[in-house]
Amino acid sequence: MRETKRAPKRAIPRGWVVARGYGAWFLNIGAAVAAVILCLTYGINFEPKKFLSTLYSWLLAAGETFLVVEPIIILAVYATPRYIDWAMLPHEPKPPKEPKRPMTLDDLKGLKKSRVQRILKDRVEGGLKRSKAPPRSPEISLPGSPEMRRGKLSLAGTSRENVTDF
Repeated sequence: MRETKRAPKRAIPRGWVVARGYGAWFLNIGAAVAAVILCLTYGINFEPKKFLSTLYSWLLAAGETFLVVEPIIILAVYATPRYIDWAMLPHEPKPPKEPKRPMTLDDLKGLKKSRVQRILKDRVEGGLKRSKAPPRSPEISLPGSPEMRRGKLSLAGTSRENVTDF
């Protein structure tokens, strides 16, 4: 296969960039002016009753567009990338809670004896059960892993033997 050589990329001359910008503005403003002229010409041929009906319907449509449709579109354009980022990217870990202040005897004054015993028991057992190691996650076989290539796993992560055994 023969590779084709390309010429090095060159910037468009500044004059052409400026002319393209002016041309775009001229085209947009020209289309808007033509639309206004056509609408006014068409509207003059109406009877006053039909003209007012058309004018009210245009105002209603414009109001609906700018008060209902545009905010929804702006919200969607603003929120969609942020939702995708939130759904696809890892989240920042939450900052750790401030440690509780140590319990003193003054905190236990006025409580019933059974309540004090339960609090102390929970504190002692809770301190023994705590582990600083994060929970272990199960191994996940991703598509394209050696198990998938050997035909031992399906895309759902279940083995073929388990699926066919009834």
